[in-house]
Amino acid sequence: MRFIVIIARGIPYTLLLTVVSFAIGAALGLPLVALRRSRYAVIRALTALIIEIVRGVPVIVWLFVVYFGLGAGVIAFTPLEAAIIVLGVTSAAYMAEIYRSGMIGLPSGQYEAAAALGLNHMTTVRLVTGPQALRIALPSAVTYLLALFKNSSVAYTIGVTEMLFWAFKETEETLQGVLVYGIAGAYYLLMGLPLAVASRSLDRRLRARVATQ
Repeated sequence: MRFIVIIARGIPYTLLLTVVSFAIGAALGLPLVALRRSRYAVIRALTALIIEIVRGVPVIVWLFVVYFGLGAGVIAFTPLEAAIIVLGVTSAAYMAEIYRSGMIGLPSGQYEAAAALGLNHMTTVRLVTGPQALRIALPSAVTYLLALFKNSSVAYTIGVTEMLFWAFKETEETLQGVLVYGIAGAYYLLMGLPLAVASRSLDRRLRARVATQ
């Protein structure tokens, strides 16, 4: 009972990390995908390179770079700030690719109509293709949100007091790792289950809609 209560102390920070980082990623992902689909090859290539670098380096490495690297210099971040920055930027890279996969499925007439109305590329993405791509990519976005929720646990390595932080602390004090981490895993499973169900439901609806078109 004690472990259940203590690990629950980290739930607010786990949820805060997940929600804020996902919101940052969803917001920054749109301009990123607009640059990724720019008419200029240099911009496309540079954006693709940045996205691949962000996605290719493990999150824990970015956490150490931002918190211990930048934090040791002029800019000092709290553990929570560093975690939100890293998870937010990482989310932006993943969300950009999720948006891009949604845009690939849009008919070319959408872009032609926007061009006929005099809309530039960024405005077209923001007002026309972006919202439509989000609807198409919603199942993938929810799946990524679930992954982000689970991966937020890595923030304990720099001292963010989320659920795994308290599990690690209790294991050090009591040496009952199997029980403590089992309880932490149960929390992640129970809290992530609604997202998993929602993702499958949205995916089925999208497939059914496509099949009837």
